[in-house]
Amino acid sequence: MTTSFHDWQAPISLGAIELPSFPEEVFPEAVEKFICELSRSTETPRDLAGLTVLAALATVSHDKYVVQVKPDYLEPVNLWTAVALPSGSRKSAVLSAATKPIEKYEKQKQLLIEPLIKEIISKNKSLEMRIKELRNKIARVGDSGFEALQQGIFELEQKVKEPPACPQLWTSDITPENLGALMVTNNECMAILSDEAGIFDILAGRYSSGVPNLDLFLKSHSGSSARVNRMGRPPDLLQRAILTMGLTPQPDVLKGLSRNRVFRGRGLLGRFLYALPPSNLGKRELNAAPLSIEIEQAYHAVLEGILAHEMKENTPYRLLLSKEAYEKLLTYSRAIEIQMDEGGSLAFMTDWAGKLAGQIARMAALIHIARYAMGEPWMKEISEEDMRAAIKIGHYFSVHARAVFDLMEVDPAIEGARVILRWIEKNRYEQFTFRDCQYANKSRFKKADEMQRAIDVLLENYFIREREQEKKPHRPSRVFDVNPLLYQEDL
Repeated sequence: MTTSFHDWQAPISLGAIELPSFPEEVFPEAVEKFICELSRSTETPRDLAGLTVLAALATVSHDKYVVQVKPDYLEPVNLWTAVALPSGSRKSAVLSAATKPIEKYEKQKQLLIEPLIKEIISKNKSLEMRIKELRNKIARVGDSGFEALQQGIFELEQKVKEPPACPQLWTSDITPENLGALMVTNNECMAILSDEAGIFDILAGRYSSGVPNLDLFLKSHSGSSARVNRMGRPPDLLQRAILTMGLTPQPDVLKGLSRNRVFRGRGLLGRFLYALPPSNLGKRELNAAPLSIEIEQAYHAVLEGILAHEMKENTPYRLLLSKEAYEKLLTYSRAIEIQMDEGGSLAFMTDWAGKLAGQIARMAALIHIARYAMGEPWMKEISEEDMRAAIKIGHYFSVHARAVFDLMEVDPAIEGARVILRWIEKNRYEQFTFRDCQYANKSRFKKADEMQRAIDVLLENYFIREREQEKKPHRPSRVFDVNPLLYQEDL
């Protein structure tokens, strides 16, 4: 049965946001080529490689640099990224490739420091044995010999040294208490890079009787001082706690975060840079050529160059903005401010949008650091070009963050309607049956009444309408016509 356009009312949008891909040509050449090549070789969305590399750049830079937006306004250069993709999307392969030079650096440092650690441990054992001998004697001497033995014990104890810790730049899973201890031994910095999202369970209170423990994490996003108290040990005092996070949770994990009111209320969710790319599952050729060795080596050289930068007196370098870069950031910041006002596109997520300008400054600094990895980034101002690239990435994040916060709060029926609508559009159906729809989307709808609620949304919003069926002895499958206006190019 053919229907005229005039027989239909224009469909009412379900509020789905059209999501851009991770922008191109925003990084220096070596990094840009690596992201493209990694995405191609793993057959994964460019978004995954882009955000994972951003987290890797932050990991090797966040202890050495801050960016000075204004004389009285400094931003650290750490980032929290979260790319939502389903299981089986080769997230582990991308993470492994992006962090390979960091692991290499850790192993090299470990080989250098292990002999010193063994030497100190050996000397400590000898000292401890001598101290034990003196303590055994002290119980048997009179007052005349006590002071001399006590002084000897004290002098030996001063020679006992704490073995240096092997450098560790990142971990995949850690409790807040252990994070503080790890930061103390690693220049007050750490990164959590993981192809899963178990850290959210830990933050929600897996090891603290269900009581969220967020303080150190929240402080370490902004580079604030922190104190971590632990049973039976002195507190860990951090003057400048810095944490980078690069996570790749499944979409349902992000959706479930909204059920924890503390996460949103305390500002945890407002600190992440989100990406919600379309999955490549079901579309891959599975025969992509391996990652180019030359491109991989060029990327490694960038991270190794940054790792080789040495601070003076353990003080981070201040990266300054050029006048043009600052004006560019100021203009975009004002645009963000307008959109946070009532009725603006960012008004429902001001906890996130209020940090976007600072996040852009951080990304501009990371792009700048990568550009001059082989030299001295602190000797040059951040250019307008690099700020423009960071704003481009920031705009990408603003669109994806809107979609993620929408995902966290959306009605399941509307979410289901979007699933069916994508199925209809993909196949360009003019009509379909309830039975065919249920079979095609059986992994999404476990029960018929779940799909019925989604169908009702499509009916109410004029995307489809149900045909009247002739009465027959057996029960025929229900048939739905699709609004032809759905395929109009201007919709």
